[in-house]
Amino acid sequence: MKDDYDVIALARRSSTEAGVPFHPKIRWIQLVYPPFEKFWMLRYVDQQLNVDAAGTREVLNLSPTPRYHMLRRMIYLLDKMKSHPNEWKLKNEAATKRKTNRPNFIIYSYLIDHESGLIEKIEQTISEQSNAPVFSSYLKLDKKEFRIAISTLYNLLLGSIRSADRILMQRYIDGIALKRFNQHFALDEVASALTLFRNIIMDSLSESEGLKSSRQDIYDFVGLTMQLAIDAMEDAYNELNRKQTDKEILPLSKKEEKERENEIKSLSTFYQENQISVSTPE
Repeated sequence: MKDDYDVIALARRSSTEAGVPFHPKIRWIQLVYPPFEKFWMLRYVDQQLNVDAAGTREVLNLSPTPRYHMLRRMIYLLDKMKSHPNEWKLKNEAATKRKTNRPNFIIYSYLIDHESGLIEKIEQTISEQSNAPVFSSYLKLDKKEFRIAISTLYNLLLGSIRSADRILMQRYIDGIALKRFNQHFALDEVASALTLFRNIIMDSLSESEGLKSSRQDIYDFVGLTMQLAIDAMEDAYNELNRKQTDKEILPLSKKEEKERENEIKSLSTFYQENQISVSTPE
């Protein structure tokens, strides 16, 4: 077979069952269901077919919304593909109804299913009387603000895991460090809270029957992400302490704080819009 050609074979049987030997230029596609494609369609593959749908639109009294026209949607699709390549690939897998066994998606799905329980456990652990000396500043926060802080961190971790993009967590740390610094939180207290958060989630994942053999993946997607968050918090505090020797650090204005919250929310929400079909361990 010449190298100038590629052969795509569509068949109901596998290449082994059909007795076809392996060849690098042959792509064998086994069809589970009768294919939509028919052989007579081949003569139209390379032809341009223009269809005037004016009559159909008139009968149905229906026309597509201009912003959904193909040329306008292609700009949006290409932008998403370039900005979020991993998410793009993920959604395409979901669209083809294939189950993915990628470890970060399995971990993500597990954390989605156990979100309320894990957030509640983190809250309870920080609030325990025995931990009061360690988390005294957190315990002084309004209960609603306390829960939002934990929930936001949890959802940003979800986004980081699903997208394999730690920039989400980095931006959150950059924003929350100044707020905690101006609230007079000690660095040790903030770092201890992040460490506790990490340990509870990693312990829960490690105890899952379906993830016991995925300890390295759990560390890569959860442990490493949270360790980088802790390191980023320490760097931010060191920088803030250095600046404080020159002049008083002013807190963010209400407008700046709202803008930063909206930015973080938009980053994390992007990854929560669609659920993925995965083989989820209990």
